[in-house]
Amino acid sequence: MHHVKQSDIVILLGDLNVKIGDGNLGFKNVMDRHVLGTRNENGEIFIDLCVNYNLVIGGSLFLHTNIHKATWVAPLTKLIMSP
Repeated sequence: MHHVKQSDIVILLGDLNVKIGDGNLGFKNVMDRHVLGTRNENGEIFIDLCVNYNLVIGGSLFLHTNIHKATWVAPLTKLIMSP
């Protein structure tokens, strides 16, 4: 990222296992509130990267139905109690 020209457009793609969460307080120049879930550790790292390099998280800018906000959601698991 240090070697990218200021005039270049940067698009970062990949499966980053990131949940940025719905709280954008203090990060309004990086993300909006149209997201799913709560922020995880990878989300913190990704937001810090975006802040440091003036990147915007495009998937958070537009309103989508929940089914279109994630590529995979962990299945709910039942807690089995043994007697």
